[in-house]
Amino acid sequence: MADAAKDTYANLEKQIEELKKELGTISKSLLSRASDAADEAEDNIHGLRDRAGYAAKQVRDRAQVVAEAARENPGTAATVGGSVGLLGFLLGALIGGVVVASCRDR
Repeated sequence: MADAAKDTYANLEKQIEELKKELGTISKSLLSRASDAADEAEDNIHGLRDRAGYAAKQVRDRAQVVAEAARENPGTAATVGGSVGLLGFLLGALIGGVVVASCRDR
C-alpha cells in the first residue's frame, strides 16, 4: 500500500513538472505573439503617420492653388462662394422643413 502511495505521489510530481514546463512554453509563446503584435501595430502607426503627412501636404498644395485662383479672379471666387452659401442655406431649409413636417405627422 505504501508503494502504491509513493508511486501515485511520484506520478503527481512528474505531472506537475510537465505542467510547469507547458505553462512556461505557453507563456513564451504568448509573449512572442504579443511582441509581434506590438511590432506590427507600431509599423501600422508609422505607415499611417506617413500617409497622413502626405495627405496634409496635398491638401495644403490644393488650398494654395485655390487661394491663388481666388486672388487672380476675385469676382469668380465671390460668385462661387456666394452660390455655395446659398445652396447650403437652401439645403438646410429643405431638410429643416422635412424634419418639421415629419414631426407634425406623428
